[in-house]
Amino acid sequence: MKWRILRPDGSVEFLEPDKVQLIMTGCTFKNSKRAAQKIYDGANKTVCAWVLCDELRVETPGRLVDTSLRAQYNPRVAPNWTVLERDVDNGSTGRLHTIGSRIYVTGTI
Repeated sequence: MKWRILRPDGSVEFLEPDKVQLIMTGCTFKNSKRAAQKIYDGANKTVCAWVLCDELRVETPGRLVDTSLRAQYNPRVAPNWTVLERDVDNGSTGRLHTIGSRIYVTGTI
């Protein structure tokens, strides 16, 4: 798995989660509901979720992050983004941080 970064100019970059830490601000959780529901119902997995953000910083791992609010997306378990088992599709948050392949909410949701 790699983070796929699609920039406003259309350029694409792939980053290894264990080698970078992403800090995203002005974030919105998005997914393709139709694709997610098909996967939830048993279809093969495909990329169908993303985070839109106003600003992205890429740093080397090591920043301490509050890990009490984990954002999760696994369409086999639920066809939507969840935080504390609550559906947050299309929800916005001030800031997200990654640690490895995990995403944590560090702003208000």
